[in-house]
Amino acid sequence: FLSMITKTGPLTVQIIKDCVGWKSVLALFGLIFATPKIEMNKRIYGLIAGTPIILAGNILRIYATIYVTVYGGLEYWEITHTYLWQEGLIVLVIATWYIWLRICKNNRSKLSFI
Repeated sequence: FLSMITKTGPLTVQIIKDCVGWKSVLALFGLIFATPKIEMNKRIYGLIAGTPIILAGNILRIYATIYVTVYGGLEYWEITHTYLWQEGLIVLVIATWYIWLRICKNNRSKLSFI
């Protein structure tokens, strides 16, 4: 639990296990391993390189959500937490996967679906 004072009064924030980014990392894992015609070592590299990116994005999400709530008030929490950052993390996961895929493509001449 994090306790802080907002402009509308005291605020306690609970960061639960669903908020630590494991679902986004799992989604990246699924995208990487569902991509055909990629060698296993490149898949492992994608996970090793992509996981810190996703987790850093999630830390930014938590910080930004708390910041907006503290300085904007609780009325902005739902918009920031549920809508803005949910889509933002989806975009981050897909962008990370796509960049990994482009790197794999540059190292291999034939990926028929790209």
